[in-house]
Amino acid sequence: MFRFLYKILIVAFSALFFISCDKVDPPYKKAVTVTTNKKVLLEDYTGHLCVNCPTAAKEIEDLKEVYGGNLIAISVHAGFQSIPIGPPYDYDFRTDIGTTWNNEWGISTYPMGVVNRTIQTDGTRSVKLANWPVAVSQELEKAAVAEITIQASFNTSTKAFIAEVTTNIDAEPGESYCVNALLVEDSLIHAQKNNNSTVGPVPDILDYAHMHVLRASFTGMWGVSINPDIVYNKTFTLTDTDYPADVIPENCHIVVFISKSNREIVQAEIAPVN
Repeated sequence: MFRFLYKILIVAFSALFFISCDKVDPPYKKAVTVTTNKKVLLEDYTGHLCVNCPTAAKEIEDLKEVYGGNLIAISVHAGFQSIPIGPPYDYDFRTDIGTTWNNEWGISTYPMGVVNRTIQTDGTRSVKLANWPVAVSQELEKAAVAEITIQASFNTSTKAFIAEVTTNIDAEPGESYCVNALLVEDSLIHAQKNNNSTVGPVPDILDYAHMHVLRASFTGMWGVSINPDIVYNKTFTLTDTDYPADVIPENCHIVVFISKSNREIVQAEIAPVN
């Protein structure tokens, strides 16, 4: 009788043990290595008073024709050529975070690119317009060492943008990483200075469609530290006090990128807001 009861207890304990091991709470341990494609982030530092900036925007579209979704762009309005003046140049595209980055990279002429925040041969991160194709190509030749998935949404009741982010990194030994999440918006129709008649009217395009404009950050100036030894899951929220009141959610995307301790970006991703 005792032997029978003992066997029942052993079976019951074993069943309980295996059931309890089926549930794994986040953060989840990594089970696979990175297999995704390399993606590159091109930051276009621009301004509505910059006569060469529409040509830069056209260059981005041309590069996207070549590289498709492997190239992600954001337009960062910063510096003296982004300052609002009298109509029709009275709209303010600037953000605090964009101004901080502009100053950090030492940018003072526009347009100017920053490609994956990679340090260039001259010691800066700035890439002149003529060199964008080469810089993008060089970054895309590097192996992908991280992958990002994004669920991007907008809560119509709370007016909050929500980014559910998952990252997986094949980390360098001893390296630290941060995840950065940004809100960008397409189709802001406002005036733009221009000197290229093949792009639009000269000297002013009054109904210019400003694309992939940086509007706000979910994660601050330099992102949020993540543990590269796990599959990292995090939900970021942007409330209606954190972004401009005239943002149109249907025109927005969320851009997420992973950066190393030296600020260089190892992977980027973009998702439309649903």
